[in-house]
This record gives sequence, structure tokens and C-alpha cells, in this order.
Amino acid sequence: MVIMANGLSLVTSPSTDAIMGTLNRDKAGVGSAINDVGREVGGTLGVAIVGSVFVSLYTPKLASTFSEIPNFVQNLPAGVYEIAQKSVGAAYQVVGRSPEAIQGQVQEAVSNSFIHGFRTACVVASAVALVGSVIALILLPSSPGTDKD
Repeated sequence: MVIMANGLSLVTSPSTDAIMGTLNRDKAGVGSAINDVGREVGGTLGVAIVGSVFVSLYTPKLASTFSEIPNFVQNLPAGVYEIAQKSVGAAYQVVGRSPEAIQGQVQEAVSNSFIHGFRTACVVASAVALVGSVIALILLPSSPGTDKD
């Protein structure tokens, strides 16, 4: 994620320059607004998609891993198992509520489920970024046009 954030910081200014460089001064306000809207919508959709990919992998992995621990789910207080599936932070709290003999197994289950979902979500985000960069390479002009209407 840090690498993706650094990459985004390196392309933000050049992409804005590419958009604004193709417009004349009369259309600069409209170009800036469209640039901002595109960035906001893209960021919102990106977070939603990456979050959905993460949750769709984390929750089933956690459930299957917890079910492999003998009598674990049955021995939890009512509602704790459902809370653990809703967030990673809550799942780590379940580790503390687990019997001491299996706390290591429970922590490993939570960690592995998190990494499974996070790794795949990062791969999806990277693939989308790669596709976006190829599209930009193909569609964006290499230099601003001379006819700025």
C-alpha cells in the first residue's frame, strides 16, 4: 500500500498537467472540475472495490480456519464469533477472549485470514493501476496539442 501511495503521488501532478495542458484558459475551470471529480470518483470506487475484495476473502477464510479449531466456535460467548467476522480489530479481540491453550491458533487464524484478503486486494489494485497506465499510455497525447479550442 505504501508503494501504491508513492506511485499515486508521482502521477498526480503529471496527470493534472496532461489534462490542463490540453485546454485553453477559458476552459481551465471546467477541466479542473472534471479532473477533481474523476479523482474523487476513482478514489471512492477504488476503496469500495478493494475493500469488497478484501472482505469477500477474509470472512470465509476466517470462518473456515476457526471451524478447524476443535470446539472453538461453540465455546465462545454468544455473538463474539459474528463480531469477529465483521472486522479485523474485533477478530484480534477474540484472540484475547479465547482459552489460553488455543490463543496461538486463534491469532494465527486471524493473521492468515487478514493476509489472504489483503494480499489479493493489493494484487487487484495493482492490476487496475497497470491497466489504467496502459490506457493512459495509449490514449493520452505525448504532448499538448497546438490547437487549444
